[in-house]
Amino acid sequence: MKEMTWKEIRDECLKLMYSYSKKGSVIPQTDGNLKDYTLAMPGAANIALYDIARVLPDIRKYTAVQAESGTAYEYDLRELTRRDGQIAFMRFADEYVDSGVPCTILPDGHTLWVDGAFEGKFNIYYHAAPEEFTSSTPDDYEPGLPPGAANLIPVCMASSLFKDDDASISSMLWNEYAQRLEALWSDAARAGKAEYVCTTGWI
Repeated sequence: MKEMTWKEIRDECLKLMYSYSKKGSVIPQTDGNLKDYTLAMPGAANIALYDIARVLPDIRKYTAVQAESGTAYEYDLRELTRRDGQIAFMRFADEYVDSGVPCTILPDGHTLWVDGAFEGKFNIYYHAAPEEFTSSTPDDYEPGLPPGAANLIPVCMASSLFKDDDASISSMLWNEYAQRLEALWSDAARAGKAEYVCTTGWI
């Protein structure tokens, strides 16, 4: 199944908004309104991206090579895993390091302390942050999500964009989004792929 592009996601969001606003009677789709919505769309879409990343984590590894030392090493995964200068680290995976490595996660949540007496090569595992949508994201960009996940994004976007104009419609859409997100997690859990439940409080 072909994934939705960024343009298709935006178009579907506007379609939903038009449908839920009684064909424009609640929120007239004037040029000014559409411009405001379009500017707010990347931020609204990113809410869904992070929810999906929590439900279906993209687990990656950082490989370190450590020489024996009299002092401990600290690996700041937030800095070591940056993508084009952007933070790509969300959290450590449940099994966050190869067995046999004497280590602990520091209170900041993104730094791994490793005993300096340990020597060798090892992997650190983490949940990667999604690549965020921006105002310059190309229309044909596909976010690279698991099958069916991109379909949730327009619903989340519409809920967020309605928030200031009609709280009841926003809430209705958010409930639909939360139910679909929960279903996505349930399907993944049955397949043994889900690891971390959404923390927004809606599931």
